[in-house]
Amino acid sequence: MAGILEAELGGVEDVFAGLTAAEWATATRLVPFDRAKPYWTLFELAGHFAISIGLTRMLIAEPPARAAGARRGQLLHLPAIGGPPELCDYACTMVEGKTPAQMPGVLHETFAKTVREARAAPPGIVGPFQVSSLTCHAP
Repeated sequence: MAGILEAELGGVEDVFAGLTAAEWATATRLVPFDRAKPYWTLFELAGHFAISIGLTRMLIAEPPARAAGARRGQLLHLPAIGGPPELCDYACTMVEGKTPAQMPGVLHETFAKTVREARAAPPGIVGPFQVSSLTCHAP
């Protein structure tokens, strides 16, 4: 699993590393939970990736107890974070004070630490799961 994680995060990192200043401001097609808010920009999406993968690090360090009968891939609830609306707000807040020029470094650091920690984790700790789902619609 750590090899897959490394390959996939590397692909995400490569895409963001190649963005121009203007491309960072491009709106995504991710519909916010609060429809009054604008769609995330690629910059805010990168912040979401940094947070989501940071949550993965937290789960590797302190795996939650699995409910009886739970299967890999089931929705994982993180009560300390709240639901998707709170996570979305946090993603937008996370990028405050950062510039697009800094974000590739933020992603690289977070992704590299996650891969190292996944490789060091005991067998069975790292596997597929879903934290939340995002809705994407054409504008």
